[in-house]
Parts: sequence; structure tokens; C-alpha cells
Amino acid sequence: MSNLPKPIILIVDDRESNLKALRMLLSQVDAEVLEAQSGNDALGLLVEHEIALLLLDVDMPEMDGYEVARMAKTLDKTKDIPIIFITAAYHDDFHKLKSYEFGAIDYIEKPIVDTILRAKVTLFLGLYVAHQKTRHTNSLLLQEIEKRISVEKALLEENGERKRVEKALRVSEERFRSLVESTSDWVWELDTQGHFTYASPQVKEILGYDPEEIVGRLTGFDLMPPGDAEKNRIEYQKFVAVAAPFKGMVNRNLHKDGREVFLESSGRPYCDNTGKLLGYRGIDRDITERKQMERRLSESEDQHGTLIANVPGVVFRCALDADWTMNFISEGIKVLSGYPPSDFIDNRIRSFASIIDPDDRHGVETTILASIKERRPYEVEYRIIDAAGHVHWVFEKGQGVHYSAGRPKWLDGVILDNTRRKHAEEETLKFRRAVEQSPVSVVITDLQGNIRYVNPRFCQISGYSTEEVLGHNPRLLKSGHTSAEEYQQLWGRITRGEVWQGELLNVRKDGSYYWELATISGVQTEPGQGITHFIGIKEEITERKKAEKALNEARLRAEQASREKSNFLSTMSHEIRTPMNAILGLADQLADMPLGTQAHQYLEIIRRNGNNLLALINDILDVSKIEEGHLHLEAIAFDLHQLLEDVKETFLYRAKSKGLELVWQWDSSLPAYRRGDPGRLRQILINLVGNALKFTQQGSVKVLVQQDLLIPERVHFHIQDTGIGIANEQIGNIFEAFSQADSTTTRVYGGTGLGLAICKRLVECMHGKVTVESTVGVGSIFSFFVVLQLVSPEQVLRERPEATMGVLPDGGWDGKPSGLRILLADDVDDNIIVIQSYLEGTPHHLETAKNGKLAVEKYKKGGFDVILMDIQMPVMDGHEATHRIRRWERDSGVTPVPILALTAHALADEAEKCREAGCNGHITKPIRKHQLLDTLARLGSRVLNASPLPEAEQKQVSPLEPTDQAIDPEKWHLLQGDLGASVGRVVRKFLECLPERRTCVCNAMEQGDAKSLEDTCHKLKGGAATLGADRFSRICAEIEKGAKGGDLVAAGALRDVFDAECQRITLALNDLLARGDP
Repeated sequence: MSNLPKPIILIVDDRESNLKALRMLLSQVDAEVLEAQSGNDALGLLVEHEIALLLLDVDMPEMDGYEVARMAKTLDKTKDIPIIFITAAYHDDFHKLKSYEFGAIDYIEKPIVDTILRAKVTLFLGLYVAHQKTRHTNSLLLQEIEKRISVEKALLEENGERKRVEKALRVSEERFRSLVESTSDWVWELDTQGHFTYASPQVKEILGYDPEEIVGRLTGFDLMPPGDAEKNRIEYQKFVAVAAPFKGMVNRNLHKDGREVFLESSGRPYCDNTGKLLGYRGIDRDITERKQMERRLSESEDQHGTLIANVPGVVFRCALDADWTMNFISEGIKVLSGYPPSDFIDNRIRSFASIIDPDDRHGVETTILASIKERRPYEVEYRIIDAAGHVHWVFEKGQGVHYSAGRPKWLDGVILDNTRRKHAEEETLKFRRAVEQSPVSVVITDLQGNIRYVNPRFCQISGYSTEEVLGHNPRLLKSGHTSAEEYQQLWGRITRGEVWQGELLNVRKDGSYYWELATISGVQTEPGQGITHFIGIKEEITERKKAEKALNEARLRAEQASREKSNFLSTMSHEIRTPMNAILGLADQLADMPLGTQAHQYLEIIRRNGNNLLALINDILDVSKIEEGHLHLEAIAFDLHQLLEDVKETFLYRAKSKGLELVWQWDSSLPAYRRGDPGRLRQILINLVGNALKFTQQGSVKVLVQQDLLIPERVHFHIQDTGIGIANEQIGNIFEAFSQADSTTTRVYGGTGLGLAICKRLVECMHGKVTVESTVGVGSIFSFFVVLQLVSPEQVLRERPEATMGVLPDGGWDGKPSGLRILLADDVDDNIIVIQSYLEGTPHHLETAKNGKLAVEKYKKGGFDVILMDIQMPVMDGHEATHRIRRWERDSGVTPVPILALTAHALADEAEKCREAGCNGHITKPIRKHQLLDTLARLGSRVLNASPLPEAEQKQVSPLEPTDQAIDPEKWHLLQGDLGASVGRVVRKFLECLPERRTCVCNAMEQGDAKSLEDTCHKLKGGAATLGADRFSRICAEIEKGAKGGDLVAAGALRDVFDAECQRITLALNDLLARGDP
């Protein structure tokens, strides 16, 4: 046995360098090494020599490793040679499985770990040698068995030669026993059912059983785990069925003490003299140690692979050449570069050097070569370009591996993606530069408030150097002018994780004061973690504070000047209107008397100039209100068609007297019922149409009214004349106050130059715009549009305004004035005479009182149907008198009498004061006869019919009172009649805006934004009323009322009702749209 030849290892690789490397790694192995550089050469050597182990490269030209393995497995001589595949290209499970399918017993990935290779080669060579020894021993044993059989046969055939045979048999048995006892394997004999008929003594050493314990008692399958026993029984019966030998079958067996024992079995059938199969004889070899070694090797290999797989980044081994040729590179390279590892192995598709940024290659090479020379680890940072063209920063750390002689073998290392850290460093650098160069101070403190960082701007402003403040508390800047409570609030907020912002008056190092706007908050290193530092961003606002102080002082002076101007205008208005009341009133009376022609001419001059003076006063007051932002526009329902008819009637006589054609055009389909300020719209039209008539001497004036095709709420007006026209260079100035086309215009045509300026501002207040086109000598076209919400006819009836600015609603007067007892409270005799003259020839009875106190006393005596109350009177003014009358009525249970205020103040706040005092309306002086008589006529109808005052006309319906239907059917059909096909567009527009406005209402309630809540509900109220959503309109009106009065609690209490009704009207309107009603 000691003369067995040295085992032969065949290594196959198409690269000489790889063969050389393998040869060096196997130099310490006790075996002969043969080499082949192609598949054909390898097959020749396999047939020619007795090969113990085949190390086979997978990736070879012409014939790859898989094909060599397949062909080797087809030849009897080579089919049992163990094959280990070696590959650098295929690391996946698919190729590993493929290798095992082609007969490989193992699979090694490049770069080859020398210890693992030598361990595996040594293991398989040891198995080979042991197998050869066993084969040799078994061959001798089988020879002896054959001789014994021959002896037995000869004994039977040559009975006469018994002694010789017995002697030969003894010799044979002795040899057999000697062979059996000398082998470490277990010899056995089984019958065809697997029962032991013989077992050599080695069974005791291998499985722990004495031969007597199993022979005749157990089968070979009884010594196996239950899961394996049945499978092996079936396999054994297959061999028995064809009497075929078996070789190298590996079975799991159980030792008597329960341990697992792996046995490699080989057996041959044996028969009796007639050729009948009796069973099998064979040998079992204990390969438990080999199996354990294989398992440890596999676990080691798995750990090695897992270790590499779990290493962050890319693990590699490469050659020390210009391309950094990779012998091994882990899967991480695909994540980093987008290229698979196989691309880089032996530079198969690309070299690793090819993906290094060209600008960085020289630096990488210099750093690595220096470390190799000094035999030390290296670190290098550079850029690579991935498959998509993106640049990645990487950090590489590695070390050269040297031969014992000192010559470098290769590089081992790891590459980490450093892009995020690099970008973070760049961002940090940008941030630091930004902070260092910031125009504001930056201060960072620890949790105790000690300064840890200040930027240069802090030092510039405070006068302290960085060294002087680091480690100190910012209180060194305290001036003593900020209260302790303010600092306590600051500290409390920032320690709770909130942001504090405020102004601080600090002191510099030199003792001078400066203001800062500071924002201070906590800093968290990671979201959700605790605060580690505080940061303050502070902007010096000293100059701004000075400017604010100067601006505030200027504002106070301007407000004072504005108040003085308002007081002056109010006083002047009162002082002018009071005598004008007498002048124009008596002039009206004189006009009804028989006078001479010249006297009538003089009278007309008085009346015309008096009216012009009143117009000037009104225009000045309007301009004043607009400039101060005190102009208040009504939002009431009105009939646009009726308004147009009224304005048209106003100008018919003037146009006819000048021989001009006055044409008014509007489509009957133009929706009439609108919400807006009819008084101001009338003012705009009267001004523009009046101007057109004033500056036109011949031809015509045309007024065209149209609805916007896209926005139904928008109405366009065009006033075209054939007058004198306006030069292009003067058009830009005509909307400025006190401006006309030129100075001669004022002299020839009169006017103040305020009308167009007022018109422009009124139009803009109505969300519109006014423009002009003009040609000198041809004429002008003034165009404007305003936004007037659509409403229903019922809303116009319900919401007609009360008697304000001298006009009360129509009470159904039939033209026959009813006699009223009137109490006039006024201290000016001229005013009393005017009123008395107006009432001459009427059925009304007038009594007077010279002050408010006398008026109260006279009223308490009873019998008056209406009171005309002057506001400015001695002893007791009109406000106090009205207030006392209302209080007496409440206490006495007397029905309130209508009280109309007579005032020379035309400002809106005066009207509001009158209403607050209890007046039902007011008439502005100078009082005109027709104005007074019309008002009394309407009041007379109400008094005689016992009608309540306008404020009490309507039934008050609670907005919370439920209704059967979200949309009133009757009002819906009226709306359809008014709008026709356009109603669908109106509904869709309303539904489109509703969600946004609903969200706005809810947000305003939550944020306490009263102004936004009031505005939004005002819009919703009108739109809902137009569509017949009465209950929703009332709810919006109640919320609007609460917001306007500052009662957000009351407004917020309606939120649930508001939300529910929103949903109800949305469903109802969508249902109407789906049914095609619009």
C-alpha cells in the first residue's frame, strides 16, 4: 500500500497567469500538478492519466468548463473524478446550481483565498488517497473471497481432495480474516431483504454494535434514521431486482449512542451454485469526519461570502497595473456604478480605471503606489462616473499584499460611496460661509445659555471680539430697558421648543444702544430628539426704529391733519348748507309765484349757482371720504332696469332742450335684479351721461349696457357722444382731481373737475375699471364695468333700503297726500320758514320746537305722526332728543313715531350716528320741496294704514329653523324665467366656488379672522339667495352679523348648521343640474 503513486491534480485555465498563480498556491500540496490551457487538452490528459482532482475554469474559449465536465462524465474512466469549478465571472446561485448539475463537487470564486483552496484540495486528495487504499484493500479482499468461493466449489467437486481443500480453505480463511481485520472499513453481507447475514468486527468501532447484535436480528435499514430508512430500502430493492452492483453510495446511519455516522457503501451481488441471487456483500467506509470537514468548509465559505456581502460598499482584489484589473470585486459595485461585477473581472468588458474620473486618475495612482512602496495601508478619495453618467464621490481604503520575497502580489481593499457625505460637507461649507458672511448676527449657545459661537457680524455690531464673548452669557448685552418678564417669556418659549421673536434694546461694548430684531429657537441634532443648543438670528434695526419713530410721528401729524380737515369739511358743509337751505328753499317757493321776466331770470341764476355750490360740496366730501378710505358702499338688492329708466328720465329734458338725441340701449335679457350700491351707480351714470350732454352741442349721446359673456356678475356700460372730444396728451389727466381737458373747458362749460376722479374711484371700489377713447372734434366713448351680484326679485322686495339720504321706501302712496301732524325741531328761523312754505297748500299740520328739550316735551303730549329733527340745536341736540323720545316710548309702551333727522352734515358717519340714536332715516340739507313732500306722502300712507316701520315689515325667521327643501321651488322657477339658459352657468359657478368659500369660513372661524369671515359670508349670502337657498342665505347673514359685530363665539356656534346646510344645497343643486332643470 505504501507504493501507491502520488495523486495527480489537473488544473485547467486558458490564461497562463492564472495557471501560474494556481501552481504557486498548490506548491505546498503533496501531489503532482498537470496543466491544460484548453478543454481539448484537458480531456486528453484526463484519458491519459489517473487524475485525482480536476480544478476547472468555467469561462474558456472554444470549450468552456461546463462542456469539459459534461464530456468527462460520459467516460467510464473519468466520470468519478471530483471536479472543482473556479470562476471570476459567475457568482450567482444559478451558475452554482448549473455547476453541480454538470457534476461539480465544489465551486470556488475568484479571487481565490489560498487557505480555502489548499484546505479543499487537501481534503479531496485525502479522500482520494483513502479511497485508493480502500480500493486496493477491497481488491485484495475480493480476490480472497473469490479464491474462497473457488475453494468451496473445488471442495464440492473434488471430494477426494478434501484435505488439500481444507488446507487451502484454512489458508484462504486466514487470509480473509487477516484482510478483514486489517482494514478500517466494515465488511458486511445482506440477504435480498436487507437482513444482516454477516458483519465484520469493525461494526463495533463504527456503529457501536457487536456483530452478534445485528446479524440475524436487524436489517441495514434499522441502523438508519427513520426518514432515510424507507428511501434506502426502496433503492436497495431496485439493485436487487437487476442484481447490479453499487459503489460510493453515501448513507446516514445512527450510532448506538444516537450520533449520526456517514458511511460510503459499495456492494456486489452474490449467488448460489444455481445462479440464484442470495444477497449482497460489501464494505462500508466511515466518512463522518470528511462530511464534517466538508460542512465546516461550506460554513466557512458561507461566512466568507456573507461577510463580504455584508461589508458596506465594495470589496475587491485587483492587480497592480494601470487598469487596476480586478481578480475579484463584490456585488456592491453594481449598486455603486450600475455595472455588474463580471464586467470588471480580468477587464472583460471594462477596466475599473475607465470609470475613475479622468481628473482624479493620476492622484489615485500616486497615492496607491506610494503606499505599496512603503508597505503601509492607504486611503484615497476620488470620483467615479456611473453607467448613467452621474458622478459619485468614493472613499477607498486598502493595502498591498506581498510575496515572501517582498514583491507585491495584488491590492485588497474596500470602496465606500462617499457622495452624501461629500455633498453634506459642501453644504456645511456653504452654510458656514453664508453664516460667516451673513448681514445679520448669529449666536449659538449651549443649554445653559453660554455662548459657543458668534459670526463676524455679531462682533461688528456689538464691538466685542469672539474671544471676549465665548463662554459668556448674552446678558452682557442687556441694556436694562427690556423687562424681566420679557426675558422670562423668551426663556420659557425656547426651552419648550418654541420659537421666540421680538425686539431687544441692547448695549454695545462702548456703551451705545442699538435695537435688534431677534429670532431665537432650539436646535435638535436629529428630528424628535431633545434640544442641544439655542440659536439666535438677530438683525440690527436701529435705523429702522428711528425711521419708524419718524414715520409714526408723521402719521400722527397726518391723522391729526386729516381729523382737522374732516372737522373743517364737516363744519363748512354745515355752515354752507344751513343758509343754502333757506336760499334754495325760498327760491323754489318764489319760482311758484307770479314774477316778471327779469325776476325769473335772476331767480334761475340763484337756483343754478346754488345747485352748483351744493354739487361742489358733495364732490369735495366724496373725494375726502375716498382719500381717507371712509367711503362705504352699500350691498343691497335693487332693480337695474328701473335704475336705468330713472337716470334716463333725468336727462330727457336736458337732451331735448339742447336738440340732442339721447339713446339708451340694453338687452331685455340683461338680468335686472342685482346686489350692489344703486346710489353710487346712479352717481357714476349721472356724472358720465351729464358730462356727455354738457360737452356735446349737436348730434347724439348713446348709452349701451351689456352683460359680460363670461362673468354674469359683471356689467359693462358705454357712454358715447359726438362732442368736442379730448386730445390724446390730455386723456391721461382727466381722471385726476380738479383736472379737465384744458383751462378753457372750465371757463366755457363749468364744472369742478372732480366728477371723473370720483367716478374712477367709485368704479374701482365696485371691482371695475373705467377707460376712455376720444378723438378731438369727433367725440368720446367712456366705458366702465362694475361687479353686481345676481339676486332674485323677492330679495329686491325684501331688501329695499330704508329712508336714508332723504329717500324712504314706497309705501303704496296713490298720489293723494294724507294729512299728518308734523313736529319740526329746529333752532334756525330760516329753516322753519322754508319747511312751512313747503307745506303750504298741503293737508299736513306743522308745529315747531326751538330745541331738543322742547321737542321732547311737545311729543310727550301726543298727537304727532312724524318728527323732523334737526341735529345741531341749543339746550339739547337732536341725537339726545331722539334718544330720550325712544326711551320714553319703550317705558310708556307707545308705538314708536317715525323720526327723520335733518342735518347739514353729509358724511356717512353722521348718518350712522342718527340711526344709532333711533332715527328712522335722515334728509341732508338743503332740503328740497319735492324730496320732503314725497317722503311725507310715503309716511302718510304707512301711518293711515297702520303699517309698521320698514324695519319691522318682514317676519323674522330664525336661521336655525329647518325648511322642507334646500332650494325654494317657486323662487327657482322665477330665476329660470329671469335667466333662461344662463341659469345653469350661474349654478355651476356657485358650486365651483362653494368648497373654497366653505373652507375659508371654517378657517376664519378657527383663526378668529372676523374680516375674512364677514366678507366670505357676505358673498355666500347673496349667491345663495339668488338661487333660492333661503335658509343657507339666512345662516350666512347671521354669521356675517356676528363677525361684523366682533361676536365670533356666536358666529362659530353656527358652524355645524352651516356645514350641514352646505352639503344639503350642494346635493340639491347637483340634482337640479342632473335632471336638466337648468
